[in-house]
Amino acid sequence: MNPNVALVTGMSCHEDEQEAINRGLDGFRFFGYSLGYVGIYGDHRPGITDMWQRFEEVKDRLPDNAGRGGIGTPAQLRAHLKGYEDAGVDQVIFVQQCGRNKHEHICDPHSPSKSLISLS
Repeated sequence: MNPNVALVTGMSCHEDEQEAINRGLDGFRFFGYSLGYVGIYGDHRPGITDMWQRFEEVKDRLPDNAGRGGIGTPAQLRAHLKGYEDAGVDQVIFVQQCGRNKHEHICDPHSPSKSLISLS
């Protein structure tokens, strides 16, 4: 038996909270939308359905079940992850490249996300 607990959360980190939100929130919300699309939101036809376009049409009406995840400033992301650590979560899987998130934002050398996580 392996009692490890892992979960998925969004991640977009920037010193400017609004920039982190602008870069990452739609992608994180699209990730959740796409997981539920076939069973909840619509009739998916592989190679035909434009899921992003459908997401754009409804995104402002979707419930905010997942919140923002790890999207925000370094301090906000640390607090988010500390809550998971305190709850006994062993591993966190970050959703970064989903939707229209830009690869250069994820790899931005000026983004604090590379050296961000030190909970101790």
